Amino acid sequence: LTGVDILKKIRSKDLRTKIIIVTGRPFIEKVLNEENLSHLVDGIVSKPFNPSVLLDKISNLYLR
Repeated sequence: LTGVDILKKIRSKDLRTKIIIVTGRPFIEKVLNEENLSHLVDGIVSKPFNPSVLLDKISNLYLR
């Protein structure tokens, strides 16, 4: 399975599940937008990253 396939499977099981992608792929947001898939993710963190950035993303998802 590709990462996109996995995202689709997770979303098909539960729309409430929060998904943050941790990726080393540059321009992933552009790819998701071009493929009309940006609705599948709630956040993106690019590698390398500071753990506090990931914790902030997680915190912000649950404060919405």
